[in-house]
Amino acid sequence: DNELIRDMMDDNVVSVSTTTDQEDVSQMFEKYGYLAIPVVDNEKRLVGIVTIDDAISIMQDEASEDIAKMNAMGPSDKPYFKQSMWELYKNRAPWLLVNLCTAGFASYVASRFENTVAHIVVLAFLMSIVAGIGGNSGNQTMTLVIRALALGQVTSSNVRDLIKKELSVTVLAGLAGGVIAAIFAYMISGSLPLAAVMMASMVCNMLVGVSVGMFVPIMREKLGKDPAVGSSVLLTFATDTMGFLIFLGLATVFLL
Repeated sequence: DNELIRDMMDDNVVSVSTTTDQEDVSQMFEKYGYLAIPVVDNEKRLVGIVTIDDAISIMQDEASEDIAKMNAMGPSDKPYFKQSMWELYKNRAPWLLVNLCTAGFASYVASRFENTVAHIVVLAFLMSIVAGIGGNSGNQTMTLVIRALALGQVTSSNVRDLIKKELSVTVLAGLAGGVIAAIFAYMISGSLPLAAVMMASMVCNMLVGVSVGMFVPIMREKLGKDPAVGSSVLLTFATDTMGFLIFLGLATVFLL
């Protein structure tokens, strides 16, 4: 009955400052599982609370923004139906122009192997598969990494484990998918060497995709840039260009 309040109180209270970034606050809700977090000023005086409802709203806004930026559609600070056609155009057109230039470069790389494709026409039908699978593999990794960065889950201490795990998963998935692709290539060409080139190209380009999917967001984060901005455009450029180069290059070396 004579116990003092100071002996009963908990002075290790989790709180946020009025200047704390809203994204950091939402991460704290996920970390601690609280329903509310007190907000204090510079002198540690209570000025209000943030509830889980606020955190959920922040998470939804941040997720929408990351999706828009990752696909190079510009900022999403306004709902879609409140943006004018001109605003949508300004957000998308510059990155679409960049995408056009990178796609043109990938086509230029493919054109350097005109003689190879002329001799083995079926390569023209198969090379898009190599490029597409590499892009899809990279997109899976990129989405995972950007999400993990947004939640503060990627640190200097675990980034090596992330790289090792993603590369290992990609090799396994590449070998499994490569076998299927090789069977398909053999069925339409009747050539075992072409089937082997198809399988090797798929594995290599998937490794290119997953590498870009990891390193572009992580490096942008380290440079203080938003890891989501334009990442998919850079990924498409890498997997298309390298996909054509790897597949047609291996075909030139081993099939001609």
